[in-house]
Amino acid sequence: MNRAPGGGAEANGAQPLPAGGADSVAAGVIVHASAVATSSAHGERGVLILGPSGSGKTRLALELIALGHALDIALIGDDRVQIEQPEMPGAGPPRMRAVPTIAGLVEIRGHGVLRHPYRQAAPIWLAVDLTPLPVATHEQRLFPMRALSIASASVPCLGGGAGLHAASIIAMLRTGRLPDAEQGPVAVRVASTIAVPSE
Repeated sequence: MNRAPGGGAEANGAQPLPAGGADSVAAGVIVHASAVATSSAHGERGVLILGPSGSGKTRLALELIALGHALDIALIGDDRVQIEQPEMPGAGPPRMRAVPTIAGLVEIRGHGVLRHPYRQAAPIWLAVDLTPLPVATHEQRLFPMRALSIASASVPCLGGGAGLHAASIIAMLRTGRLPDAEQGPVAVRVASTIAVPSE
């Protein structure tokens, strides 16, 4: 998407957020990410989708839009998103905004650029990290949620790589709730309530 030869997002002035650890990004920075937002009974909520090139950011954004029509999920930006301070400094979540030079453009990998309806900006409610997981964690059931410091505000971030599905994120947006890792896998909790007859 108008990338400089031989470069990714960084060649266009965008910055990737490093995976893991205490990630942070300042207001006014353009990050290598895609983003969507919804406006529902729970208010306006935006999802910032992070990950390296080829990790599926655009695909996840388009799946959220296609499957989340009942929530009026709309595109904010693809490939690059600008980070802003909250509308009231020190109050509320940071915001994300479409980058004017590529607003409404979606790169369909291997085929070209698609013009798509978009929304100008939204507050960041959740970040999703599609960074591929180490092989050793492929069978892991729970991935601790970490916090990203975005424009000096803490934003919850879900890991899990390609295991993060649009339907799961839509369920979070619909209910206005984030998963509780302290509860553990449902299958484990259900099994613990089943009485096994003694022989």
